[in-house]
Amino acid sequence: MLRSLKVESLFGLYSYNLDFTNQDETAIKFLTGPNGYGKTTVLSLIYSLYTCDFNAMMQVPFNALIFNFGEQIVKVRQNRIYAEQEDDSDEEHLKSVGLEIIFLKSQPTITDSEDEIIEQILLNKGENNSSQEANGQNLRLYLQSLPCYYIKDQRLLHKKTVLESSSNEEATSVSAVCDNADNFCHILREQANLFAESNQVLPATKLTAPDEASYNERKKTIQHLLEKLHQYELIQEVFPLYDYNSENAAPLNLYLDALSHAIEKVRPFLQKLDTFVGIIERSQFANKHLEISPRYGFRFIADDSDHTILSLSDLSSGEQHILIQTYELLFKAEHSSLVLMDEPEISYHLAWQVDFLRNMKEIVKLRGIQCTIGTHSPQMFNSDWKLSVDLYTQSTQKA
Repeated sequence: MLRSLKVESLFGLYSYNLDFTNQDETAIKFLTGPNGYGKTTVLSLIYSLYTCDFNAMMQVPFNALIFNFGEQIVKVRQNRIYAEQEDDSDEEHLKSVGLEIIFLKSQPTITDSEDEIIEQILLNKGENNSSQEANGQNLRLYLQSLPCYYIKDQRLLHKKTVLESSSNEEATSVSAVCDNADNFCHILREQANLFAESNQVLPATKLTAPDEASYNERKKTIQHLLEKLHQYELIQEVFPLYDYNSENAAPLNLYLDALSHAIEKVRPFLQKLDTFVGIIERSQFANKHLEISPRYGFRFIADDSDHTILSLSDLSSGEQHILIQTYELLFKAEHSSLVLMDEPEISYHLAWQVDFLRNMKEIVKLRGIQCTIGTHSPQMFNSDWKLSVDLYTQSTQKA
């Protein structure tokens, strides 16, 4: 978990000490502040470190960044050298940029003890990838164990790489909500296959004969989950489960064991799916309702007499934003990852802004993720200022 980030002289103007922890251990922190104080830049710098994109980090002027992960600390110092000014010019021209990165093991329990240096890395702008990758193997391996997902403000389009020929690649933009629906088709099919394959394997359990009350309670639970699988077309049909019979109680229970074993394989996915459906339905998209199937991923049907299938790209901007955010938080960000979000309130009406924190807490608890969110709107965190760090306030505080 990223516990804090200290920023020294961002753009030569701002210094921040950003604490990403909360007393109630809610793993959500909001960065607030006026335009121009660096909310997006801070998110981008965090993402650059997690993805080891040090060239991107050199594009932003700062003196130092100190990332505190608890047991590990990463210090990044930037050195910018400018060419001598010409007599008739009042502009400085950047000559070179370098980074000194120190990877440390923290010693918080040892009094008066300096942190142990694991690795020290020197990088210069323009170095080729092979030269950079030769430096900092320990840091890179550590950061690879910390997945990070960035949902940017420009999220309605996804960049896709298209092969033009055997040797050429071209980047093109596609509708993000359509791309996610296509991606969801594959995920749903994988889960359907996982259930079918798991249902063919008998678990290694002993034959036991439960009493009728225990059997019926278990049967009711499994029947409900099978109906849910059928609702999302992960199974083709639901057969009624056998009624209790004292003479065949043991084999009947074994049959429930097999079904339960298969259901447990897909239960984490079902939990994410239920959360996704719950948030979208609670958002009450105007005159349309959500449908889910491995045939099309997700789609919306108009509440008209013809039940018209709507084009995802024709959804309103706000509807697309909430779909993209919710889907990617649940199905694309890795479990236990750091998720960065920039201006999630774009195109949200007030009711969705007020409901945002509730939705985020539900997702964070289910996925075990940490979220750092840049926003202009205090409604996004219900004006609970304990969950926020205000860049303007920090920039005006005297050191």
